[in-house]
Amino acid sequence: MTTWWVRPDASHGGTNAGTSYANAWQGWAAIVTASLAAGDTINICGTFTINGAHLQTQKNGSAGSQITYYGAVVANDLGVFAQATAHAVVCAHDYCTFDSITFNQSKASYILSVQGAGTDYGIVRNCTFDGQADIDQGLIRFIATVSTQAYTGWLIETNTFIGSARAGIEWFPTAAAATFSLNKLTIQRNVWESFRSNNNGGCISFRTSGVDVDKAIMTDIVIEHNAFTNCEGLCIRFGDQGATSTPTRIDIWSGVKIRYNTITGQLYHTLPVAGRPVGGWQTGGGIAVTGFGPSATAGFGQNEISHNMMYGLQGITGGINSFTGRYWIHHNVMVGIETRSGIVDGNGVLVDYGSHDCLVTNNYVADALGDPSNTWRNSGMAYGTIGAANITFSANVSKNTRHGLFLTDGSYVVSQPVVATGNTFLECVFTGIYQNSDYASVSVLRNNLITGTGVSFGLQGTGPGATSGGYSILMRDESAHDWSVERNNLLYGFPFGAWDYNGGDGLGSTYTIDVTDLTINPLVGGNGAPLPTSPAIAAGVFEAYGRDYAGIQRPNPPSIGAYDLPTQRRALDSDPSAW
Repeated sequence: MTTWWVRPDASHGGTNAGTSYANAWQGWAAIVTASLAAGDTINICGTFTINGAHLQTQKNGSAGSQITYYGAVVANDLGVFAQATAHAVVCAHDYCTFDSITFNQSKASYILSVQGAGTDYGIVRNCTFDGQADIDQGLIRFIATVSTQAYTGWLIETNTFIGSARAGIEWFPTAAAATFSLNKLTIQRNVWESFRSNNNGGCISFRTSGVDVDKAIMTDIVIEHNAFTNCEGLCIRFGDQGATSTPTRIDIWSGVKIRYNTITGQLYHTLPVAGRPVGGWQTGGGIAVTGFGPSATAGFGQNEISHNMMYGLQGITGGINSFTGRYWIHHNVMVGIETRSGIVDGNGVLVDYGSHDCLVTNNYVADALGDPSNTWRNSGMAYGTIGAANITFSANVSKNTRHGLFLTDGSYVVSQPVVATGNTFLECVFTGIYQNSDYASVSVLRNNLITGTGVSFGLQGTGPGATSGGYSILMRDESAHDWSVERNNLLYGFPFGAWDYNGGDGLGSTYTIDVTDLTINPLVGGNGAPLPTSPAIAAGVFEAYGRDYAGIQRPNPPSIGAYDLPTQRRALDSDPSAW
């Protein structure tokens, strides 16, 4: 394994042998490709201006022996690639590593381009990517525009992304006649600081547009332990738009994990225009995921969106918005969500069109109040479904949101049963649980602890588009639907109680809750956990020995809500082996 040296030009003198800093190759074109071997390192010193042609990698490495392009620092002579024209650094070889290099984008092009029929097992680490202009291109882009372009086994880690561009990391197939794939990609421990992505992208953006379903494939994508601070636009985006703007193709990709990321202060890229932000449905917010079915790779496990911490989200995506796939969404925290669209946006967890067989558990949502400019009912839900099938919500907590749980079919597909059991929704401003008139499925609502603010507003029973609030359960035409099971819930602090619109804009009538429901003060702490004298303790109906929000084994009988007290669990559990 040999270390080589390259500097931008011949001004340093020396022999042009590439063997030392003093005798470095005199410019990129002076690199002697024939001298390179797998495992070698090329130390890059000084600023290389990209002017009129791409700067391209030289040779393939091999498994365990990458060829490394390293930004060496000698006498403050940093390794920098800087754009002067719309050209880029191009990686067209396998087993290449880019390490500790600064990439400065200033022209209408990506700055690091991965391209080729099969360019695999590259590494980008410890680099800085500076988008110096508001350009409609990504900083790192996996090219997918012509012929067959497939990429496998890339690792992007411990880099910093700043400035402005369409995306920090991007894959965007557009040619319907070509075949593209992105497989076994890991993005971890990177930092985005005040990064401004535009409405067509995101800090991380993988999306299709007009590509046939079998032509653009993603498998086993992992995004974890990254930090996004004071960025603009959507943070993490997977979008399959096909030939239209609506995600409808189910399980077209396989295997995704988005976990242990921190998102703080994610802002709109632009303020809304005509009631919706420029760029459409996915502008702004945390995580939007489309189209992932289970991985076929042994050991990859379930699709997970988990353990992400999000504080301060502006935009219609809200916290987590899933589409057309199967996901386990768990142990996420989302606090402070705002939108300006006023439709069904700016929520905590929205399990959206085509999502199926999803488990949503042990999440926390607070301060999701929808569009602050109006009192339209549909935004600001802590948890919700639109046109999703077989969704379970369990052991989730919310506080200070417009709605605890919102169920609707939307206009694309008919929902299938939703199970909501053992959740705690605190300080719901409009409704605890809202079932829309187009929701045609049975629901199981059991062992949930739901509180309002103690305040109502508007006129009880006014039409569905009106601005009244203060309902524990609000139904749109109960007679046309079957709740299947609604029992052992605790509903408190809702002056309008439970209400059924009877399918129209008229006043409707009171909805009769189950005789097992409680309507007394739950006596819980600020986090929703029951106090020692809470009537919620051991008041639920036994379902299974699952775990509560705090990870404690559920007793038999369980408490109502997301929490069970450890002392009560030990006293009441009839099967000690279960805990």
